Amino acid sequence: MKIYDFSSIEKVYVVGDIQGEFSTLMSYLNKGFREKMSDDDIHPKELEKRKRDEERNRLAMERRRCDQGIRGCPVDSFTLKADYTDMKVKDLSFYSDAIIISAGNNQIGFNSDSYYEKVFGKMNEILAKNNTTLLFIRGNNDDPSFFREEKINFSNVKTIPDYSIIKTKYGNVLCVGGGLSVDRVWRKKQQDRLSSISSNKKKTLYWKDEMPIFDGDKMNELSESGIKISGVVSHVAPTFAFPDIADSLDDWCSKDADLAHDIENERLVMDKIYDALRSMRNRPSFWFYGHYKLDNAEHRANILFRAMPPLSFSQPFYELQQYLASKDMKRGGKKKANGLNRFNPIQQIMDMPDLVRMDGEPRGELAVEPAGEWTPLEFDDIEAL
Repeated sequence: MKIYDFSSIEKVYVVGDIQGEFSTLMSYLNKGFREKMSDDDIHPKELEKRKRDEERNRLAMERRRCDQGIRGCPVDSFTLKADYTDMKVKDLSFYSDAIIISAGNNQIGFNSDSYYEKVFGKMNEILAKNNTTLLFIRGNNDDPSFFREEKINFSNVKTIPDYSIIKTKYGNVLCVGGGLSVDRVWRKKQQDRLSSISSNKKKTLYWKDEMPIFDGDKMNELSESGIKISGVVSHVAPTFAFPDIADSLDDWCSKDADLAHDIENERLVMDKIYDALRSMRNRPSFWFYGHYKLDNAEHRANILFRAMPPLSFSQPFYELQQYLASKDMKRGGKKKANGLNRFNPIQQIMDMPDLVRMDGEPRGELAVEPAGEWTPLEFDDIEAL
């Protein structure tokens, strides 16, 4: 069990699937850095994309605020452009002196080791100037060896192994990577085809050890250590969290006889982790994950389960420190969440049904706690960053 000690760091963020968009990631982070990157450090295409994204995010945010009755609703895009004066990005250095956790699908492994040494080496220079550390956990689109062997190990950029513990000033986060590629049949065929026509070494598009693994020894080590877990960041979700397993099945199942079974198994690994934490009276207050390219928040068993959209959506950085600092989110109570999603501040986490297995039977101990009545969380009206 690897422990990363950032006990002096207060600000902790998590981001969904990066999908190899490292330049886009740094561009977003740069908005909240104390020591800014110069435009010379950013690819020209990325600068163009950033301008388009900022305009799209601004318009979307304005419409969202209008829908919520927060301010007068402009009648068209021309009015939006003319009236937009109070939603500019603030230079608050909120991403400096921070930890950023990437929840997998980073696309680390499709290129050579030297490529990542160069890319992450340059990123490390900027991150180090801002006292910010970027930690990657693995997804299905990542070479597991980069994480198992900690191949990326700069001072401020690291690929971390499964069951790593991130210690922060306000609490500890358990990180578990791994996920299933639903298109693995296609990937294997393309991998063989590309390798047959390439004069270079074999092209890798799929890793057979991509699945998450339940490690009982690591969980026992955690139990014996006495470390209290405030939250979990993983690539995939437990079976009882959004989305339903049935929603994950698509046309690929007709091409892959074992796919449905393996999709359930990858999520059952997360169930085992939850059960292990609960058995040691170490139940988390939040569980964040990516993989599904969906945006959803819900409470189940008094835990916030958060499915995060990919990086390509409006800036998807989620603050964790509010949950690290407090594990007393009581059923039926209200709690301010200052910027759970800085680009989506108007959100409600609604009541969900009791937890059941796929066959309709209760999920063991998880079903002991009744769903009860939930009062939606109130989110501060914060400006877009």
